[in-house]
Amino acid sequence: MVQTLIQKLRSRGLLPAAFVTVALVTAVLAPPVAGSFRPFLVAPYCTAAGLTAAPASPSNVGTSITVTATSTCPNASPKYQFLALWAGTSTWIIQQAYSTSNTWTWNSTGAPPGTERFGVWVKDATSPASADAYASIPYTITAAACTALSATAAPVSPTQASTSITVTATSTCPDASPKYQFLALWAGTTSYIIQQAYSTTATWTWNSTGATAGVERFGVWVKDAASTNSADMYFSFPYSITNNPCTVLSMTAAPASPSVHGTSITVTATSTCPNAGQKYQFLALWAGTSSYIVQQSYSTTATWTWNSTGAPAGTERFGVWVKDVSSPASSAADLYFSIAYVIT
Repeated sequence: MVQTLIQKLRSRGLLPAAFVTVALVTAVLAPPVAGSFRPFLVAPYCTAAGLTAAPASPSNVGTSITVTATSTCPNASPKYQFLALWAGTSTWIIQQAYSTSNTWTWNSTGAPPGTERFGVWVKDATSPASADAYASIPYTITAAACTALSATAAPVSPTQASTSITVTATSTCPDASPKYQFLALWAGTTSYIIQQAYSTTATWTWNSTGATAGVERFGVWVKDAASTNSADMYFSFPYSITNNPCTVLSMTAAPASPSVHGTSITVTATSTCPNAGQKYQFLALWAGTSSYIVQQSYSTTATWTWNSTGAPAGTERFGVWVKDVSSPASSAADLYFSIAYVIT
């Protein structure tokens, strides 16, 4: 019987032959203990393996998952090897080779949604086998996606053109630092245009100077930091821009009319406009002519000086045009004003 058992253990390659022989002979020849029990030397192999993952399945893409192995082994410091069978594949791949570490961490950033399978091999510190015991568990990765999105503007609508308007987005997303993209559908157009490409910045500021009166539409897209979507959610809202013109314009000249030719005459305009920084354009209708000629093009300068040296005696006419900074570029003027000035 002893010889038969030795042969079986040898043929299975579980232990060196000499060790098996000594173990069995010792067991057979040893004197009884307590009248009946004979000691038997147990082969030094692990008999069980287990595996858990934290956080528990399922998790969003981008989550770091720590896999922890447990085992039942005769000796301290067994060795563990971690493997993975990725979703849609058929071959296990080693992720962390044999070591005494019983944990392995996987960062799922970029992984497609699906079910992975994590595996562990364990062997005793003295085991010559490729593995004594095995264990594996499934783990589901889900697409990370934001679930709520809104946006507000300050100042609130409506606003006079030339105002700087800040759009602020807020969202509910699985991971910190979601990404936002801001767009605008300008009044009178049919296509949204990107104003600020995807970034972690949740605000966008638009200077409405020069905008025509009308209703703009501001839009925002959001996607989670780990999302592979072009956008998880969309949001848009209308915003009204008004263009109120200047309502009062007047002009004076110094020195007062009349003046002797050769005098430098300074013309000063004043106006009441919705916004500061209104623009003035000065013109003159010279004595004996029939058309105004621009003397100083539109600028924020409210004065124009004319040196009358060489001018013939007669009556000139000085004119000024004004328009608010919010007036569209196509607008010639909000108001006009002119005065007569006599040169002697």
